[in-house]
Amino acid sequence: MNNSIRRTDFKSQYSSCLGWSYSQKNSINCTLCERPVHKKCLKGELGCLKCCITTIPGYLVTSYELNDSFNKRVAHYFNPYDRSAIINQIGDKTDENLLLEINHFNEISDILASCKYQQPTNVKTANKCELKVLSLNIRSLSKNMSYFKEENEFFTKFDLLCLNETNCCSSKLPNGMRDLEIDGFFEPIVQEPVRKSGKGGGLAIYINKRLCNAHDFENIDLKLDIQDNSGEFQVLKIHNVKNTSKTVVIVNFYRSPSSNARKFIEKLDSILLRLERHSKKLIAFYGDANIDLIKYDKDAIGQELIGMLENTALSKRSPSQHV
Repeated sequence: MNNSIRRTDFKSQYSSCLGWSYSQKNSINCTLCERPVHKKCLKGELGCLKCCITTIPGYLVTSYELNDSFNKRVAHYFNPYDRSAIINQIGDKTDENLLLEINHFNEISDILASCKYQQPTNVKTANKCELKVLSLNIRSLSKNMSYFKEENEFFTKFDLLCLNETNCCSSKLPNGMRDLEIDGFFEPIVQEPVRKSGKGGGLAIYINKRLCNAHDFENIDLKLDIQDNSGEFQVLKIHNVKNTSKTVVIVNFYRSPSSNARKFIEKLDSILLRLERHSKKLIAFYGDANIDLIKYDKDAIGQELIGMLENTALSKRSPSQHV
């Protein structure tokens, strides 16, 4: 006779986040409502996420929503990058010798302090004198097409949509490229993922019809190794931008976190060299390299990336140009 107890699978949906748990190790009772929730959804003595939202007014409201948009003249919330902020003056003064070592971070700090953040509803349509670009890790283009069409009024405010990690193979879509069309934009320039699975990569660029004519843009073939999955790059040249004689070069890229970061930097370096002949034009890079530059002082990969960019002819020609 077999006296062993048969183990049953555990599966439970929690009311706090409506997510599922498949292990009791991830479950804990909320200190307020006493219902089982994910451990990550418990906010200590404040209770679970649902309790926080229910009992604390404005719990999910960000400082940017409270202030509508970032303006350091009127914003009273803490900006960690603003060295003149009172709260950043707390503590002992930095040794004069150490100041020499951190001065090279001052320019970066000034850039971060002057960044402007806006809610999507407050974004204005690009005018004739600017190039407004939305860069986004979309994590499946086909699954988000309904959102793009529903929010068409917002997306048409931009001149370009540079999307990465699209996980999209147009040949596998029921209606092909027609399934990816967005009103107000030309048919997207789609580059399928390097992986055969069609996941974890892929790029797409949408060009607003007000930016140029249908015959004014072209792909630049960099003749990259299609089997190299260290990074994906899509290069587009656009002529006669907004009825002018100006030409811009757009580089859309993506690196999967699982790919070799150093090989990606080497690949990017080779692309920068190939683009030197376009250095008199505006060249703008958009994408997701999955390299954490916040840990620059301790991360060798981040240091290599910044060092490589600093040494390129492109950065020397326009060191203050940020797009």
